[in-house]
Amino acid sequence: MILIFEFVGTVVLTVFQRMTSGVVFLFAFWWIFALFHNLTGSHFNPAVTITCMLRRDKGKFNWPLGFAYIIVQFIGAFCGALLAFMWTQTGGNIVIVNIKYSFQAILSEIFASFLFIFMFLIQTEEKTRFSQDKAIWSFIVAATYGTCLAFNENVSGSLNPAFGLAVHLTMLMDHGHHFLKYSWIFIVFPFVGGIVALIVHEFIYKKTQDMVDDEYEVRRESMMAINTSDP
Repeated sequence: MILIFEFVGTVVLTVFQRMTSGVVFLFAFWWIFALFHNLTGSHFNPAVTITCMLRRDKGKFNWPLGFAYIIVQFIGAFCGALLAFMWTQTGGNIVIVNIKYSFQAILSEIFASFLFIFMFLIQTEEKTRFSQDKAIWSFIVAATYGTCLAFNENVSGSLNPAFGLAVHLTMLMDHGHHFLKYSWIFIVFPFVGGIVALIVHEFIYKKTQDMVDDEYEVRRESMMAINTSDP
């Protein structure tokens, strides 16, 4: 059942990502993420799932289910892209405007995926999320994703390998094979950004957070001791 929900969520998100933008997509993603989070974790993205499989906190995902998620996400993304193609009669818009932007596209995918997945990791761990209100931390994740998608005007990124592959397959039906030359960028490099986000989250952010918490606890105990000793 959980795989069905992940499939449905991926389909719906792909349709919205293909057919909307800006504020509309932001609120659509927010709604989808919040709705499905308690059911599936709201991954909808193989790069997110791989990261969750490798993380070491309570959000760690078991590997068999993780690989099943990834398969479902690729299928769901293709179904969503196909629905959008049938509705709009256009294959998609993940393109590199000029060959000189290929390296920029690589950096953009890595950096934007890093930012999104890093924020996803922070907000989906109870200890590090900015608010315990689900509506707030879900919106933070959605806003980060929407902002990262708009990160660069010269390349239309995906931040999602399943979405990147699915849209390029529909572009193949619409525009022909010449748009596939740089498709690997949008499939491979979100994974790279996710791994970088995991490393920063596990070995820098969380350790820094633990140090801050320990220092706060020491100061709190010191203040309590001083207050107790006062006549």
